[in-house]
Amino acid sequence: MPRLSPEESYRARLVNNERRAWLRPMKTGEVVDTALRLYQQSAWLILQLTAVPVVLCYAAAVFVETVVLPGLLTGQANGRMAEELSELVAVLLVGLLVAGPLFSLGLGWASGIVVNISRALLHGTRPNRDEAKSVGASAMLAVSKALGLTLLYCLIGILISGVFMLIGMLIDKNGLAGEIGAAVSSLMAVMALVFGLVAFPVAWNARSLVPVITVIEQVPAKVAMKRSKGLMGYQRGHPSGFAVTVSICGIMLLVGLPLWYSLRGVMELMGVSRALANVDFVPGFGQMLEGMVLGVPTFVSLWLLLPLWSTAMTVLYYDRIVRLEAYDVSLILEDIKNESRRSVLLR
Repeated sequence: MPRLSPEESYRARLVNNERRAWLRPMKTGEVVDTALRLYQQSAWLILQLTAVPVVLCYAAAVFVETVVLPGLLTGQANGRMAEELSELVAVLLVGLLVAGPLFSLGLGWASGIVVNISRALLHGTRPNRDEAKSVGASAMLAVSKALGLTLLYCLIGILISGVFMLIGMLIDKNGLAGEIGAAVSSLMAVMALVFGLVAFPVAWNARSLVPVITVIEQVPAKVAMKRSKGLMGYQRGHPSGFAVTVSICGIMLLVGLPLWYSLRGVMELMGVSRALANVDFVPGFGQMLEGMVLGVPTFVSLWLLLPLWSTAMTVLYYDRIVRLEAYDVSLILEDIKNESRRSVLLR
C-alpha cells in the first residue's frame, strides 16, 4: 500500500474535505446554488475555451432565424393544404439537416470542455486548460451524436402533435356533420396542444444528463440515454431531477431574455439594421450580413448561458450518483486505501 508523506497527506485531506463539501446529496436549491458558484469560479476559463464552439451554435441559430422561420411563415401554396404541408415539411427538414448538426457539434464541443472543468472543481482539483480543450475536442462527435439522437427522440411528441393537428384539419375540411365534427376537431386540437407543450420538456428532462454521461463515463449514445433516464427518475424515496432542470431553465430565461432584448434594443437605437441594409456588394449579401450582425445578441446569450446549463447538469449528475449509487462512499474507501492507517485514525 503506497504511503503519503505528512505534507502530501495534509494536502490530500484538504482536497478530500473540499470534495466532500460538493459531493453529497443536495436539495434542489443547493444544486442550483452549487452550479452558480462553480460557474462563477470558472467563468473566465470557460468563456475563453467555449467562444469558438458556441460560434457553431450561433451559426445554426442565424440559419434558423433567416431561412427556416421565414420559410415557415411565408408559404406559397395559396391555401392548398397538401402543398402547404409539403412546404412545411420541406422547410423543417432543411432546418433539421443543416441547423441540427451545427448546433449539436457546437454544443457537444462546449459541453465536453465545461463538464471537464466542472468535474475537476467538484473533485477538489484545479482545472487543466489543455486537458479541458483536449476532452472537448475528443468528445465533440460522441456528444453531438448523443444530442442528435436525444433531440430526435424528443421530437416524437411534436410529430404526434402534428398528426393530431392534421387529423383535426381533415375533419374540419371534410365537414363532418354537426356538433360531433366540431367536438372531434376541438379534441384533436387540444391533444395536439398537450403533446406539443408537454411531451418535449418531459422527454428532454429525462435525457438531460446525456452529454455529461457521454463525457465522464465514455459510453455510446444509446447507453447514455438509457442511463440518464434511470438516474433522473424517482427511485426509492429520492425525488427526480425534474425540479433542478426546471429551476435552471427558469434562471436562464430570466437572464437570457432581458439580455437578448437589451442588446437588440441597443443595436436598433444605433441604427445597425438600416446601415447594413445599404451594404449590398452582391445580391443578398446585405441581407446575410444583417442577419449575422443582428444575431450577435443570440451569440452572447448562448455563450453565457449554455455553459451554465452544462455546469448545472454536471452537478446534478454527481448529485444523482451520490444519492442512488453511493458515489461519495466509494471515494471515501478510495481515500482510505491511499492513506496510511495512522493518518486515517488521526483524521
